Amino acid sequence: MPISRECLPYDVFICHWQVDTQLNAVSVLRGIFLSKGIIPFVVGYGKNDGVSELNPDIVKAIQNSKVYVIFLSQNFATSKRCLEEVSYIMHIRGTSDASRTPTVLPVFYDVKPSTVRYQKANYDLNKVEGSTQEQRNGWATALHELSKLHGLEYKTASMYLWETLYEIVKEVEAIVKEVVPFSDGPRWANKIKEVFDALELKEKSEEIFLVGVYGRNKSEFANLLVKASNKMFNRVYKLANVKEKISQQHGVPNIVENMCLGLTQSSTPIDVGRCQQRLKSERCLVVLDDLGNDMNDIDRIRMLLEEVRRILRNRSLVILANQFQHMLQELNVHRLRNLLTLEEKGILSIFHCKEDKTNDSFLIQLTETFDSRGLDVRLLNKDEVTSNSACLNRTRIGDP
Repeated sequence: MPISRECLPYDVFICHWQVDTQLNAVSVLRGIFLSKGIIPFVVGYGKNDGVSELNPDIVKAIQNSKVYVIFLSQNFATSKRCLEEVSYIMHIRGTSDASRTPTVLPVFYDVKPSTVRYQKANYDLNKVEGSTQEQRNGWATALHELSKLHGLEYKTASMYLWETLYEIVKEVEAIVKEVVPFSDGPRWANKIKEVFDALELKEKSEEIFLVGVYGRNKSEFANLLVKASNKMFNRVYKLANVKEKISQQHGVPNIVENMCLGLTQSSTPIDVGRCQQRLKSERCLVVLDDLGNDMNDIDRIRMLLEEVRRILRNRSLVILANQFQHMLQELNVHRLRNLLTLEEKGILSIFHCKEDKTNDSFLIQLTETFDSRGLDVRLLNKDEVTSNSACLNRTRIGDP
């Protein structure tokens, strides 16, 4: 697909070196994005030689993209154009307003993060032909900062490609399909403020604070909360698709190991004890997104949370984001937050009376059944209707 000269708003900019990734990872990823209505920009897609320099069309595409996916493959650093793209992307990230910081997702493709961070082996920038010391210094800074971001690692010899691509699509989709941007959506700002306020009111003796948020917008909310948290926390780690990762063999230990690596930014494996020591004076935010609906996973999730409790200190915050409320209730979180407010339009409103002693579990199950089919549902009792008649606006279905 030729580079368009129109200044189009792209959803995702894919930075990669064609020789390493165009015929496998990038071609498949591009197709998945397009099938989901996500508009990708891929430099030189369909060309064998690609593009050798950062031209005005590429600059415009970077400026007009919401998310950047960067495939750091073995020969990536041999391309001056790829290195210039990384420098420009990290410049945009570093100079953006805090509420609009773009998402940059590095994918370490048969490359260790430490190789990128310290420019070892194929990432030795002194090998880049025709480069100046000033250019190499700029590239080194950009690569170092990029390597410290939360990303994904893929190893051709031991991992399925589709699993890594699925993770990329899930993270990008959650960002580009946000229902309401943080800076323009006061209802999200209020929800986020509620979480932070509850944390500050928690007893000082509490080492960590568990908050469960539920609803179909849970991933969008989690991403916005991470963006809004940069001044409150020293370290941030977000894990998507927990339900699949935790059900795999050695699921909990693998999650804990990756979380320790992410929080400490260590280039080598680190055990829980050393991780705890490194983080003993740090305040952390950990987001575990998509716990699923399988009650058979509850014990494994509890084991994971016990490990998290061992590691985190200083009134750190753990967000459990899930579509289904009943899973969060089983985990005894400190606070539960419904992402559907009384002021929002509800396709289905279910009215019930506390006096009738309707079983709470039944109401939750009923709500989740409709929600799983794409219907926004509100549970309203007599007190809520009496105190806020606006919640009846546009209501068409009621169960007296």
